[in-house]
Order: sequence, then C-alpha cells, then structure tokens
Amino acid sequence: MDMKRRTFLAAGAGAIATASSQPALSHYPLLKAYSPLAPGDLASAAARLREQFLRDFEPAYIENVILPHFLVSVFIGEKSFLPMIDLALTKENALPNDLWGLLGESWRPAPEDGVTVFLQGLEKRGPDNRRKRIYMSAVTPDLYRAKYGGKVTAFFDRLLDDGNVGKPLMRPYLEAYWDLYWDLHLGVKPDDIPPRVRQIGESFNTVLAYRDPTQRIVY
Repeated sequence: MDMKRRTFLAAGAGAIATASSQPALSHYPLLKAYSPLAPGDLASAAARLREQFLRDFEPAYIENVILPHFLVSVFIGEKSFLPMIDLALTKENALPNDLWGLLGESWRPAPEDGVTVFLQGLEKRGPDNRRKRIYMSAVTPDLYRAKYGGKVTAFFDRLLDDGNVGKPLMRPYLEAYWDLYWDLHLGVKPDDIPPRVRQIGESFNTVLAYRDPTQRIVY
C-alpha cells in the first residue's frame, strides 16, 4: 500500500514564497489556472485566497486554517522499509496545520499546555516508548470484561434497541458517543457531563466530518 506523506506549509507570504513543493490546488476552481505553481507564484495565489475569503472569515482564520488547507502538497512514495514506530518516522506534531486551532488558541503546538501521546515523537515518550505503553496498559484484553465490558454493552444495547429499527443510526450514535467516552475514560456519568463539553465534542466531530474550512459550519 502506498504511503502518503503530507507537508503542510506555514501560513504567510514568506513561508509560501520559499516553498519548493507543488500545492494541490487544482480541485479549487479559483486557482485552477495556477496549478502547478512555481514557488514565486504561491504568494500571489495566497493573496487571491485572502481577498476572496476576507468577506466571510476573520483574518486569523484565513491565515491559520484556509491557507494551510489549500497550500498542501501530497507525496506518493514506496512503502517504508522501516517500521512505523521508528525514529525516522516520528509523529511529533503530526497534525495538519489547519487543525491546530481545534487544540488551542495559538493555532500551533503548545506543549506547555499539555501534549498527547498520539502527536508526540517516539524520542520524547521516555525509555522503551513508556508513555505509549502506559496508555496501552489500560486497554489490555484482561481488563476489558472487568472495567469496560458492561459500559460498552449498555451503549450498544441502547443504540440497537428496537426503537431504532428502520432509522439511520449515525445521529443516535454521535449523540450517545460522548456518554460512553467520558464514562469509559473518567467514570463520568451522562448527567454530569457539562453542556459546554458536549458542544466541544460535537464541534470536533463536525470539523473532521466536513474537512472543508471554507464552509461556514466548519468555521
């Protein structure tokens, strides 16, 4: 299976003008004439993006979400000879630039405010990948029946109840997912989950589902 590697360019004319890879802009009608773009044309393309979207979105959103979303290069290469856990394939901050705004107000990594093992390079996880091993120790098969099985079974009993026969299940699944998530991880029951937390969770799902920052629902 081919491995896809994405390189996300930082917003701003300086970074755009010095980029050496070709952005995948051909899917966007405004910029079809610019694909493929020479490095010197990237700043011009970015300027046109700013001009088009400034009427609908705040400048910070355009710079940190819309521009990185469009000025992206996708590379197709041979399957790696190294295991995915190798240092040469570090996952440090391996998140598209346009999604960092979901995690903090700075629009960029902020390790001083906390990190997640899923975006942390192997070399920073401690001896023998310790942080990941600690995480995985909570989801071993011997713990499932004792700690999680009842909660998961109750979740699917509600989802697959006779009352949902003939109905699309994605909406009730998404509505009940956070009840399961917070109960599994922290033992917080549905009535104790603040509305604000539910709103944040639903917003995450919405952004990841649409994955188009030019739509108002994503904004």
